[in-house]
Amino acid sequence: MTPTMPEQPSIFDGPFVTAEDDPRLKSQLNRVFDLLRDGQPRTLGQIHHAVGGSITGVSARIRDLRKKRFGGYDVETVNHGGGVFTYRLVPATGGES
Repeated sequence: MTPTMPEQPSIFDGPFVTAEDDPRLKSQLNRVFDLLRDGQPRTLGQIHHAVGGSITGVSARIRDLRKKRFGGYDVETVNHGGGVFTYRLVPATGGES
C-alpha cells in the first residue's frame, strides 16, 4: 500500500516561527515524503540533492515524518558505517488503520 500524507498541522508549536515559515517547511516535508514514499533507501545527501533545502532541514523533516501528528510513519534508518546512513519509508502492511 503506497503511503499518503495526512493533512498537516503546523510544523512548529514554538514562538520562533513566523507565518512565512510554516508553508515553506510544509512544502519541504511534502517533497521529502513524496521522494521517500517509494520505499527505496536513500542517504541524507541523496534526499537533500533531490528535494533541496539544507541538510539539517531535510533531516528535521525525516524526523517529522516519524511524529504522530505528521503521520507517524516508520522511517527505517540503516547505519552503513563511516557515518553513512540510509533512510527508507517503510510501506504500510495494510493491517490496522
